[in-house]
Amino acid sequence: MVDATSHMGPVRERILAAVRASPGMHTTRLAFLSGLTGNACAHHLRRLERERLLVSVKDGGRRCWFDRRGVAARHGACLLQRAAHRAVALAILSGPGRPLGTVARSLDSASSCVHRRLEALEALGLALRVPEGRSVLWYPAPGLPAALFAPAEPLPEPAAAAGRFGEAPAMARGPAHPGEAHEAPALPRALSRTPGDEAEAGATA
Repeated sequence: MVDATSHMGPVRERILAAVRASPGMHTTRLAFLSGLTGNACAHHLRRLERERLLVSVKDGGRRCWFDRRGVAARHGACLLQRAAHRAVALAILSGPGRPLGTVARSLDSASSCVHRRLEALEALGLALRVPEGRSVLWYPAPGLPAALFAPAEPLPEPAAAAGRFGEAPAMARGPAHPGEAHEAPALPRALSRTPGDEAEAGATA
């Protein structure tokens, strides 16, 4: 089997190392750390995603990036500790093959909020969407039952990675911009709370 990383140039190697060192970074931060323009960095990230080396999760107006090699699976267990995402996961597990509207009604929740949570589960390989005619049906992925009952592991400490323009390693630990602190929480903000969560909270307050 051919190693997907064997043909990569130094730019993509640097981007991949940055994501593996600090999962959940968004495109703008990665562009800064890699010494690239936003468009150039986005191009390389899309190529890495097409080659199934990275996986991305939309967080509002930003897209956050994770290593598909195994870090995303651990994030799945963390994500499922949140009640809202766990409820959606249990809904498609108990009633597979249902459209979004049916899943949302079963949870008495807004379709837009349920859709965002399903997309987060899908991005981490825990949910599957299957087009059927004019509908899209949602199914649990084979790894969902195990992830539901797996212990949520914290993220590993960021590893050393090549710095911007050959600077010192561990670049992912430093701020993307002056005065901006960067932390590596157990569950990235991209997965811990979606914009719909705030909307639901305001509606029920």
